[in-house]
Amino acid sequence: MFTRTRYLCPLTLLIIVHLSLASFTFAQTSIQGFTPAGATRQMQVEQKFKAIPSAEEERRQHRYFTSEPHVAGSKRNNDLAQYIAEEWRKQGLEDVVVRRYDVYSTAPKSTFLEMVAPAHYRASLREEPYDADPDTKNASVDPAWTGMSISGEVTAPVVYAHSGNPDDYAELRKQGIDVKGKIVLVRYSNPYSYRGFKALTAQREGAAAILIYSDPMEDGYKKGKVFPEGHGGRKATFNAALSPTTSWFRATR
Repeated sequence: MFTRTRYLCPLTLLIIVHLSLASFTFAQTSIQGFTPAGATRQMQVEQKFKAIPSAEEERRQHRYFTSEPHVAGSKRNNDLAQYIAEEWRKQGLEDVVVRRYDVYSTAPKSTFLEMVAPAHYRASLREEPYDADPDTKNASVDPAWTGMSISGEVTAPVVYAHSGNPDDYAELRKQGIDVKGKIVLVRYSNPYSYRGFKALTAQREGAAAILIYSDPMEDGYKKGKVFPEGHGGRKATFNAALSPTTSWFRATR
């Protein structure tokens, strides 16, 4: 039985490779749903479209869009919408309309995070500046804030709640630790759960606030070199989320 298996496997592999190559060749000369003549014309059109994109133009456009912050509802965001509309008109699109949609959003007037005991520490709430990325020094970039949260101030003891999942709070209760009215500190991963679920779980447990962080041992400078020398997470980075009213469908005015 072992002998037959050893000889049959290479033969099966050879057939699979042969069929794959045959299918690949076939796909280059025909398109499902097209006649041979129609497929030829379609591929000619597709080749013309593929020849249009330019890496240099893509770099220029990308820089234009990302050169300044464009938070939803800001003047810069509206300017970019008008820019896109004008570019589409230049390309021949006739019915280009910029529509207004009202969505729930927040913009910070002030935000801060500080430890008051046993030692005093105030977080900058900004990503660290890097010479290789001048945008990190842009003063118009707002400090980090939590979208959709009401204004307020919380001063309370901090309780570490591991990954912020229900099982973690159950374990805290077993240890006689109550998080009600406290600030819970949770890891972004290990085990992973969506940050929105972490916040919802903390709210259900009666916590007054939540701090979510990425452990450098799992996602950061402890894993290897960071930007700009490597791909590891830097010491100070922040995440973002979407509007809860437009996650799956458009908002209405």
